[in-house]
Amino acid sequence: CTGTVIAPQLVLTAKHCVVPERATGPIPPSLVTVGIGDRVFGATRSLAVREIVTTPGPLEISSGRDPVSSATGTDVALLVLRDRVDDVTPIPVRRTSAEGLVSSPAVAIGFGNTRAGTSGLKNRQDTTITALTPQLLEAFETICQGDSGGPLLVENAGVREVAGVASFGVYAALGMVGACPSDRDYWNRVDVQMALIDLALLRAGECPPSSEPREEVCNSLDDDCNGEVDEGCLALGERCTRDDECAFGPMPEGAAVTTDPEPVRCVDLGGGEQRCSITCDATTAQGCGSLPRPLGL
Repeated sequence: CTGTVIAPQLVLTAKHCVVPERATGPIPPSLVTVGIGDRVFGATRSLAVREIVTTPGPLEISSGRDPVSSATGTDVALLVLRDRVDDVTPIPVRRTSAEGLVSSPAVAIGFGNTRAGTSGLKNRQDTTITALTPQLLEAFETICQGDSGGPLLVENAGVREVAGVASFGVYAALGMVGACPSDRDYWNRVDVQMALIDLALLRAGECPPSSEPREEVCNSLDDDCNGEVDEGCLALGERCTRDDECAFGPMPEGAAVTTDPEPVRCVDLGGGEQRCSITCDATTAQGCGSLPRPLGL
C-alpha cells in the first residue's frame, strides 16, 4: 500500500491496508512498517508504528451491488509513528469541502503497478477529477494495485493538499480485473473524515488547525492545544454525575485504541454516591492514586 506523511508523526492511508476483511479491527501496529523513500525495496529507512486509528467498525468499502453509489467513504486509516519524521515535508489534508473540484487537475502518487509493468517505484500520474459523490472523488485510468492508500493531490493557493485517499477501481468489462489501470478510479474524500483525522493528529501530538476557539473537554485529549490534558475536569475520587466530567474520561468514538488504559469513569460506589474512579490493583508499585494517561502526556 501507499501512504502520505500528513504530520511529522502521522501517515494517512486506506483502511483496507490495515484491516482484513471480516476482522473487527486493525492488525497489531507491530505488524506494520512504514518505509521512507522512492522505492519499496531499498527504502532509505523503515519506521515502526505506535498505533493505528481507523473509522469505527469492520472494513466495509461499499454496502451494495454498485460499489460507487453504495460506497461508505470509511476506507481511511491513520498510522501514528513511534518516532517523528523531521526530514520529510508533510503534505496537509484539504480541510475545505471537495465540492467544486470536478474538472480540476490533480496528481495521484503511488507505489503500485504501472502500465509499463513495473511496481514498487514511486509513480506520479497527472489526472483530472471527473466526478464527485458524497463520499468519493473519481478520475479515469489513473491508479492500480499497490496504490491503495495513496493521495490524490490538488493545489490550493499554490500549496499541495491531499483531497482523497485511494480506495478502489472499477472495470467497464468483465474479466478485466487485474488490468492496469482500471477504467474508473475512486478516492475517499478526506473532507468528510476530518473529525477522525483531527483525532489522529491529537494522538500524534499535533494541534489540528482551527479558525474557531478551542474548548477543553474531559476526554483524555488536549482539545484546546495548550499542552495540558483535561484541565478543569474533576480529579480522581471527586464526586461526579457523568463520565464526561472526569479528567481522563473516555475518548470520542474512533480516537481510542486497544492498547489504551481504561478511562476514568463516574462510578456509583454505593449509597447513590458517584465518584471519578478507575479499576486498579492496589498491590502494585503504581497503586491506585494516579490517573491513566493514554497518550503519555
